[in-house]
Amino acid sequence: MLRRRAPGQALVLVALLLPVIIGLWLQAIELAWRVTTAQAVTDALRAANRSAVQTFDYAAFAENRLALAAPDAVIAVARRIL
Repeated sequence: MLRRRAPGQALVLVALLLPVIIGLWLQAIELAWRVTTAQAVTDALRAANRSAVQTFDYAAFAENRLALAAPDAVIAVARRIL
């Protein structure tokens, strides 16, 4: 025996499922945004590391001639940042 559906039953199902489907869709968009941002940060860090390695003075390092920055310069930068 087949039962007849009540009028408006499909509308109720859509009303119940649509927020869930939209929520999942928005979560997928946010996840994609976060993955893209994380990848951009990773790429920037790799580029900075590559630049630091390419400009490092290995001869001065081998002869122990590398010195820390002047304390006054470090304090001035810290004050600008804070």
